[in-house]
Amino acid sequence: MKTLSTLIDEDTNKVLIDGFYENVAPISKDVDAKRREIAAKVKLEEPVNVPLPTAD
Repeated sequence: MKTLSTLIDEDTNKVLIDGFYENVAPISKDVDAKRREIAAKVKLEEPVNVPLPTAD
């Protein structure tokens, strides 16, 4: 587990593997709103802190 934990930045929770996010589609505003709604229902302040690209 210690080895795996070095693959994620402690401050940003971003994966530190080069190219990991290259083919990730941006999250739409609708999907982002839905995940925030679900997080509120389970009493989280924010969705799990996983950085996702956003579509503007």
